[in-house]
Amino acid sequence: MNANPIPAKKTAVVTGAGGTAGIGRTVARTLAEGGWHVALIDNNADGLAKVEQELKNNGHENVLAIPTDITSKDSAITKEQCKSVIVHNN
Repeated sequence: MNANPIPAKKTAVVTGAGGTAGIGRTVARTLAEGGWHVALIDNNADGLAKVEQELKNNGHENVLAIPTDITSKDSAITKEQCKSVIVHNN
């Protein structure tokens, strides 16, 4: 039995990640630098694409941008779909 509750392949879902200077972007960058796989969530598709590209340009390949409106029941990721950590930056 593994006593560590954090999986070896750490994955985080970070909402509000498409801002140009916000906490979501900073959290996403910090997690990526720590070796985490990071799903970037924001309704700002253009900002999200820029953050994703910035992270990938800095060598963080395990980054995925998912433009979505988390206030919409039909488009939001559920906690059951997330395996590790959700950082809800609201």
